[in-house]
Amino acid sequence: EAARFIRALPANGSALTCTDVQDTTYNRRIIDAFKTMTKANAPIVKAAAVVTDSAMHRAAMGMIALMSRRKMEAFASRDAALDWLVTQA
Repeated sequence: EAARFIRALPANGSALTCTDVQDTTYNRRIIDAFKTMTKANAPIVKAAAVVTDSAMHRAAMGMIALMSRRKMEAFASRDAALDWLVTQA
């Protein structure tokens, strides 16, 4: 559903996204799906904030950001994520 929503946005690299994945179970399939979606959204998304309570997920997000050459940061709280996104506008 999120991928469909983002694909409907203009492909002008101006969208800012905040994804809250707290309390999500992580496995290789989930991380690979997130990596695929991140790469596909590159022409649309300027910056992405991810809210997570998992150190493993923060590490995975750092790796995905590096590999996809995307501006993406992981945060422990939604407020911190939104504060950062405002600075990316």
